[in-house]
Amino acid sequence: MSLMNDMACSKLQDDDVGNDVDVDMDDDDDLPTELMATMKCPGHSRPITNYFAIAKILQHKEVGTVPLPLRTFVVGHMAFHLTYAPSIRSISIDDAAIKFGLSDLWPAIANFLCCDATHGQNHIHAIGGARRAGPTASLPFDKIQIWFKLRLQDMEFHDSNIIWPAQTLNCVPPSDVWNSGRYDSVIVNNQLGCLWPADGLCGHTVGQIRLIMHPVGKSNMDWSWKDCFLIYV
Repeated sequence: MSLMNDMACSKLQDDDVGNDVDVDMDDDDDLPTELMATMKCPGHSRPITNYFAIAKILQHKEVGTVPLPLRTFVVGHMAFHLTYAPSIRSISIDDAAIKFGLSDLWPAIANFLCCDATHGQNHIHAIGGARRAGPTASLPFDKIQIWFKLRLQDMEFHDSNIIWPAQTLNCVPPSDVWNSGRYDSVIVNNQLGCLWPADGLCGHTVGQIRLIMHPVGKSNMDWSWKDCFLIYV
């Protein structure tokens, strides 16, 4: 029921303007029982959630039975998990820019999509740099969903059978509790052929996560990133 209810939310278009916010939602509470997968971890008395196994289960689910984009997925040797319900269900790009203090959010997205259209989705985008697009550039969407947390799970570098407990990355806007927001930093791989930790920081950069979002597409408009998440770093 959790999955099916959220599928209805995932199909909402421009008419969904409610800014439902849930800062403290637990990362695993909204996972249906049949998707839960746990395993033992060395040094931990309790079993840990195995997001690699959950991602594999989701990949073999019948189309239409789980909402897209998938909130749990694997890229390389890293598993990513987002709650099925976003922290902010729908907010305009302009309002999100004010809430998160990102004055260049609109041109940054426009610049990203222009680069994507030119070089393709496999292109590794630069982090930072000048924004060629202006604040009035055309976008295929004007509302986004936002997540305040991202769970990352890694495996032992020398033994892929050992999976470590997931770590939580926060991306919370300013509030009474966090006056300046709560934004965690990460090491980002931004060069093909360089892998962490074998290549050290070569081909990597340190960045601060400032916004985790999923665009809400306009009605009757198809575009290539409708089933993906975007992150402002």
